[in-house]
Amino acid sequence: MNPEPSAINDKIALAKIRFHLAALRFYSAEPAAEAQLARTIQAACVSLTHADYVLASFDHDCPTPGQIKDLARDTRDRFLPKKPSQVEQWEKEYGPPDTSFKNELLKKAVPLSTAERKAKFQADMLESKIEALKMAVYYDTPAGQAELDDIKGRKEREHSKTFWAQALTHDIRDYPEQIEAIRAGREPVFLDSRPKPIPAPRRVTAESFRNIEPMYVNRCHNCGGSGRLAADDYCNECQTGRDLRKLETSYGGDDDYGLSSVH
Repeated sequence: MNPEPSAINDKIALAKIRFHLAALRFYSAEPAAEAQLARTIQAACVSLTHADYVLASFDHDCPTPGQIKDLARDTRDRFLPKKPSQVEQWEKEYGPPDTSFKNELLKKAVPLSTAERKAKFQADMLESKIEALKMAVYYDTPAGQAELDDIKGRKEREHSKTFWAQALTHDIRDYPEQIEAIRAGREPVFLDSRPKPIPAPRRVTAESFRNIEPMYVNRCHNCGGSGRLAADDYCNECQTGRDLRKLETSYGGDDDYGLSSVH
């Protein structure tokens, strides 16, 4: 397997070695020594800028090939071409992002005014009404009837047929023009999509309470209406106490839950 070609050719590597290191102590001008340092630069440095940085870092003694390799390895990442970010890789592979979804989220996050909420509610109600009309017309067509016939279970099938038949009858009575438009393949139009006005509130007068009987609550002066006295005794002076005694003692026994009768 051939090694990857170096970013620095032989002549430039040798020139860099002589330029940066020739004046340092222990530098050897022997061709073999210079060639070894040049090969080290070629193998360890990723660019000319990287080689200049590594060699310029030595200013006293001429470095050994090991020292050059160590410094080049420690600083290698600083001189490598910048890799595209994860977002850039995604955009390269899948294209630019679709901002429509983000814009929809932002629209929903922004609070609507009262008028905007009202308009949106009316639009949603109108859309739901049109969809219901279209479904009623659809289930009256052969395709819709066939879909209803495929429903499993006789009761569910008959219920669905009755429901959609009644819905269509109601819609024909209340929205004849819209039903006719849907059957003709046109989009139904509601000329007056405004909501019905809220009836004006009626004034509350003495006449409003003419037929209303007042409710009187008489509380027992002995137990206050609870039916109980101290020490869990029952009140005998009011109907609530008598009913409570009868209810709690009708299960057979003196204990609270009638367990004394269970053996």
